[in-house]
Amino acid sequence: QPGNVTIVRVPVNGTAADLKEAVAAAFDDAPPSRQRLIAGGRPVADGPLSDVGVVPKAPPPVVHLAVRPADAPAPADAAEAPAPSVETYDVAALLRAAATMPREE
Repeated sequence: QPGNVTIVRVPVNGTAADLKEAVAAAFDDAPPSRQRLIAGGRPVADGPLSDVGVVPKAPPPVVHLAVRPADAPAPADAAEAPAPSVETYDVAALLRAAATMPREE
């Protein structure tokens, strides 16, 4: 159910795979391949959970779960995903343009 709290347990030195398996065991229809886990505002990537701040402490860390629908396409591999578009600005030109603008009194 959306908004519910479920506690799952993983080893102290657990990995993202351990967490996904524990989540899959706790939720019907949430296989690891369709899970998206987010901790501290960042996606939980493969590797140690400590890399994303999921460490034993009190209170326990919060990890948000999103499950893709069964008919949704599989996510693209991060290495194959296009780089985000980046806009570049000529800061000197912006400053020159700002200097020529009339000031409001």
